[in-house]
This record gives sequence, C-alpha cells and structure tokens, in this order.
Amino acid sequence: MSDSEKDKLEELENLIKNIDGNVSNLGSILEKFGLDLITKLGKNTSKLNILTEKVEDLYKTILDIKAFLPKMNKIIENQDKIKTEVELLKSLIQRTRMNKNVIKEDIALSDHKKNVEQLIRDKLNEVLTKLDIINSVKDLRENLENVKTEIFEITGGHKLLYEILKVIKDLKDESQPLEKLKDNIKTKVEFWLNKI
Repeated sequence: MSDSEKDKLEELENLIKNIDGNVSNLGSILEKFGLDLITKLGKNTSKLNILTEKVEDLYKTILDIKAFLPKMNKIIENQDKIKTEVELLKSLIQRTRMNKNVIKEDIALSDHKKNVEQLIRDKLNEVLTKLDIINSVKDLRENLENVKTEIFEITGGHKLLYEILKVIKDLKDESQPLEKLKDNIKTKVEFWLNKI
C-alpha cells in the first residue's frame, strides 16, 4: 500500500468518524427534539383535557341558567306586579287622606241631590194634579212653562228640562183635542217620575 492510498484511507476513516459523530449528534438532536415534541404534546393534551372539562362545566352552567330563565321571568313579572300594587296602595293611601273631607262633602251633595230630586217629583206631581183643572191648551202650555222654569231655578239645569221643552213645543199646535194632549202629558210625566 502506498502512501497515497494510506492517506486516502485515513481521510476516509476520518470522514467516517466525522460522519459517525455527526450522525450521533444528529441522533441526539433528533432524540431531544422527539422528547421535547412528546413533552409538548403531553402538555397540550393535558391543557385540552382541562379545557374540555371547563367547557363541560360551562355547558352544565348554561343549562342551569336556561332552566332558571322561566323562574326568573316569573320573578320579574311578580316584581312588576308588586311594584304596580305598591304604587296603587300608595295612591289609595294618599286619596284616603285627601278624601276624608271629600266624603263629608259627598254626603252633603248626596243629601242635596235627594232633596232636588224630591223637589222635581213634587213639581211633576203638581202637573198631574193640575191636569184635571186645566181647560185649554194655552193653560196647559203655561203650566208646563212654569214647571220648567221652577225646575231650572232649583237645579240650574237638568236633562228633564229638554224633554219638557219638547212637550211644550208640541203644544203649540192647538188643533189637537185637549183630552188627548192631557193623556199624552200624563203618560210622559209618569215616565219622568219613574226615571228620576
């Protein structure tokens, strides 16, 4: 073997040793990379498991919240009803405080109204009693005019006045028989008495 061959062989051996060292280095790097990769995959798997558990807990919580929604709506409705009723009670309490005097006035007004109604009845009964005495349409009309005026003075205005006025206008036609007019007025007066 010649020197050149020996040199080549040494170079080849050195090259193989270098390659072997590099392959060993590459193997350790790959081994370390693999271990790091496995470690990171394990950590990610652990995080995924934790997140999965949290998502499941969140899902259960959402279901619980959804189950409470109808109850919460009822509570809110009842709360609104209670607020409305409290406001009503407050206003009623205020009204009763204010109405103590008004009740006394209402009683007085009620008594006055009864007195006015009785006076109107008396005036209408007067018309009925005078019907037998009256001998002309003119006297009948004047009697109703007087009653209308007296009722107006008593009440200051009453729905009955309009109806009396209509009857008075009907009496302007004096061609109708007096007895028929008297019967007609008697019927209307009795109707008004029942209406009061």
